[in-house]
Amino acid sequence: DTDGTTALMVACYLDAAGYQNEDGPRIVETLLDAGVDPHATSDSGNDAMSIIRKQGSNHGTRERIMTILAARM
Repeated sequence: DTDGTTALMVACYLDAAGYQNEDGPRIVETLLDAGVDPHATSDSGNDAMSIIRKQGSNHGTRERIMTILAARM
């Protein structure tokens, strides 16, 4: 993306917003397995972990994604 947003950041945002249901953790793991950098930051200074922390989750996958990200950082 032109502002430094990665697919991993988008996946975290979409999960936090409730769009991915139970698929969010699987998508995050797939992106990390493919080599996406969990440390990458957007131009506004956000990384995947900060996005999932800020946004919350309506369906209980937030903590699972945070655990997955923490293990890869």
